[in-house]
Amino acid sequence: MSQKEPTKIKYAAIEVIRNDGKTADDIECGAVMGICRRKDGKEDVIPFLALVVSTSAIRLYNLNEYKIVTFDILDDSTRYMTVFTDTEDDQLAAIQMVDQLVEQMEGLGRLMANDTHKELIDVEQYKDMPDSVLEGDNLSDNKKTGDLSTSTSTSTTTETSTTTYVKKEPTVLVIKRRGKLPSLDRLKTMRQKVIMLANGVFTIPPLPILECDIENEKKLASLSKK
Repeated sequence: MSQKEPTKIKYAAIEVIRNDGKTADDIECGAVMGICRRKDGKEDVIPFLALVVSTSAIRLYNLNEYKIVTFDILDDSTRYMTVFTDTEDDQLAAIQMVDQLVEQMEGLGRLMANDTHKELIDVEQYKDMPDSVLEGDNLSDNKKTGDLSTSTSTSTTTETSTTTYVKKEPTVLVIKRRGKLPSLDRLKTMRQKVIMLANGVFTIPPLPILECDIENEKKLASLSKK
């Protein structure tokens, strides 16, 4: 899941968006349970991402119809947030991260006791989870909830790391942030641009030419005329 495996996972959450989604309003999120793989009438395997979306509801997302946008996980003292594009390689990497999470939770005895397929995490054991996971539509809110927790803690200082996956077996780039996180409005704007980039509807304006470069071009032009 990263170069340094989380040692004590407190919670894991995911944002998803429908294949034809275009804006941040199309994003849905929830606490990660795992991926259930079932065969349809043609014996094709369909992967369903199971998320707890409220204190009383679980939703299954067909990953042929939805893409994973963000994977958010908090361990002892570090919060890892991974943003994925809609490319096949990125989506395979996202699914692989969920599978690795479930595998690790199984080793810790934190799967559902009645799950014969060994696919689903016992979300009741999550703690220090932001309210936005179960009450909102994004993962940028830092408020805490105790509804699905066995214990709560508000004194832990966490760091935010961003990992970008660019191929099937990704290399990990971790960017450490010092100081306060950006404002909620700024995070929403950044998330909106990520979605637009993923859907190919956002273009980056050309960078301005530096004045020193303009002066150099003028000098070279004048020298060439001599």
